[in-house]
Amino acid sequence: SLGETLEEIASEKAGILKPGVPVVCGVEASEAYQTIREKAEACHSPFAGVFDQEGCFQTNRKKQGYEFVYRINETFYSYAPSLPGRHQGKNAAIAIAMAEELTKGWEKLDKEKIILGIETTRWDGRLEVIDRQPLIVMDGAHNIEGAMALREYVQAFIDSPLVLVFAAMNDKKIEELTDILFPLAHTVILTQFPYYRAAAPREILQTSSKFQGKIKLEPDISRAIPLALDSAGRDGTVLITGSLFLVGEVKKLFTF
Repeated sequence: SLGETLEEIASEKAGILKPGVPVVCGVEASEAYQTIREKAEACHSPFAGVFDQEGCFQTNRKKQGYEFVYRINETFYSYAPSLPGRHQGKNAAIAIAMAEELTKGWEKLDKEKIILGIETTRWDGRLEVIDRQPLIVMDGAHNIEGAMALREYVQAFIDSPLVLVFAAMNDKKIEELTDILFPLAHTVILTQFPYYRAAAPREILQTSSKFQGKIKLEPDISRAIPLALDSAGRDGTVLITGSLFLVGEVKKLFTF
């Protein structure tokens, strides 16, 4: 385990810092930020906080997604990441800050190419739309932060009836994940991927019994997905989530 608190986790993560090597920190939580900054100072490493400048990051919601503006020093970057979700705007800002830091000791990186990279990046299994009728989205959210980002995206951009296909590792915080995700759906199908740490559907049901009225059990993924598609119809949405192992197994079994 990396630790129980943000401060403990940040301290472990900061173990990668090397003496004199610049540190670009995109962390905003105060305890973690301070821990990383202190570690950088102890290593005599130049430190740059990605979001230190007041008002440096702006979010604009559009019909199909988000556009962002990030200011670093006196340079403005406007971009609409190809990766969906508001959180990807800040991830991209961290990448921009890294590129700007590299420029200090290397050749100048072209601003337009940096933006092009942000707007053409692909990441399978992260809010990945794989079909439109019905809408099928796969996301490997397996922790609380990922589930919350997924919930925010669904609430903002998906307005059709949602069928959720869910499977998870048995060592994850399943009850918390289901509390975040299951209220989004009118039907939840619990399934299982072939891995020794996979939670059985009945195990998941035991931790989410409050949603029992909307839950169906189908341990076989090859049957769970057709069941979800049938439940959604052409006008609904199927969301496949809970584990990247689930996403990988669905990709192996189906070509939509």
